[in-house]
Amino acid sequence: MSLTKGKFALLWVFSFAFLVESIKQDYRVRCGDAIRLKHSATPSYYLNSDNFKWSSGSGQQVVTLKKTNSDLSSLWQVQESYKSTCKAGKPIRCGETVRLMHLATKKRLHSHDFRSALSQAQEVSGFGDDTGEYGVEGGDKSDDWQVICDGENWVSNAKVQFLHVETGAYLRSSIDFKFTDLNCPHCPIVGDMEVSASKHPNHLTYFKVDHRGVHVTL
Repeated sequence: MSLTKGKFALLWVFSFAFLVESIKQDYRVRCGDAIRLKHSATPSYYLNSDNFKWSSGSGQQVVTLKKTNSDLSSLWQVQESYKSTCKAGKPIRCGETVRLMHLATKKRLHSHDFRSALSQAQEVSGFGDDTGEYGVEGGDKSDDWQVICDGENWVSNAKVQFLHVETGAYLRSSIDFKFTDLNCPHCPIVGDMEVSASKHPNHLTYFKVDHRGVHVTL
């Protein structure tokens, strides 16, 4: 069954998100899972998005690292790559290409050649229509990220990198580029770290899965 064409019972996220607990043992990340990604270099910060837009660059939805793991803004659903299919519950293999959909806003993790707000690196944003559906209207090939990890499958509690397929840049963040009252006065993202993409992988391009959700498809 394709995740792209089926209807999702996403209401479970809002009902059970606050009951999700960290799984101590490693598990295989699967297509359809809702996950939280923490930055390995700054492990108290999580990949996050909110329903407002960059005032520069692409003007698309903001993606940052936020110092929280307790709200819905840090939940992302693992989905198949653009114009592809993926059976719900199928383990994601190292080297496989996926898309990550922000569950609260239904925008997908995206990158392109716009410059990021602070570091002037490659911007990362949330992109797509408001339906969560795939296709030309719901996203494009710049939503695709290759899962770079060791071993056969992507597992929790192991370091992973996300390589942007279209541009060859790695998802990254650095505490050196943090939103403050000086560089972003009165911004709702003050205290967050910038997320960007870089063609130079290093310790700043590693993430780990912190929480696992439950996928339900209809």
